[in-house]
Amino acid sequence: MGGVKEQTAGLHAKLLSEKGFIALAFDAAHQGKSRGKPRGLEDPTQRAEDVRIAVTYMTTLEEVDPERIGALGVYASGGYVSCAAQTDVRIKAVATLSRADVGLLFREAALNENLKKAGAARTAEAKGEKVERQPIVPDNPVSIPDTVPVLFREGSDYYRTPRAQHPRDPNRCPVRSLDLIANYSYYAL
Repeated sequence: MGGVKEQTAGLHAKLLSEKGFIALAFDAAHQGKSRGKPRGLEDPTQRAEDVRIAVTYMTTLEEVDPERIGALGVYASGGYVSCAAQTDVRIKAVATLSRADVGLLFREAALNENLKKAGAARTAEAKGEKVERQPIVPDNPVSIPDTVPVLFREGSDYYRTPRAQHPRDPNRCPVRSLDLIANYSYYAL
C-alpha cells in the first residue's frame, strides 16, 4: 500500500536483474509517477489489475519469453500478485515476501469505524469538499502501541524511516480507500 517504484519494488527488481532476470518495477495507478486521481487512492482490485497490465507489457518485449513470466510482490503487493495470478494464466510463478492481506488487516483493525469514515469521505467528495487523507501506516514507528498489527508496525518501521522514505510516497491515502481495502481479499477464488 502506498509506496513508489523507487522503494521496495525497485530494489528487488535491481537485484533480480543483476541475477539475469528481466525485471520491471512500476508505480501503481494513483501512485508515484503514474496517472489516476485522486492521488494516493488505495484500490486493491486496481492493484491486481496493475499487475496484469505489467504482465501484458512484458509480453510485448522481444527479450521476454511470454511462457516464463513470474511475479514478485512484497508486503501488500504479495497479495496483489497472488490475486492477479489466480486469473491471469500468463503468470507462471509467484513469489512473495512478507505478504499481507491488506483487506483482512483493515477488517480486523476497525471495520465499522473505517467504513463509516469511508462513507462520510465519499459524501464529502460528492459535495465538492477537499479529499480527506489519512496515513497508510503510522508516521512515527517509535510511538506505535503493541495493539497495532505487526505488519503495520513493520511497515511503518520500513517506509517511514530514512532507509525507505521517498518524496513521492507521502504515506497518505484518501479516506474513501478504506472501504475498497476492507472489501478486498487476495484469496477470492
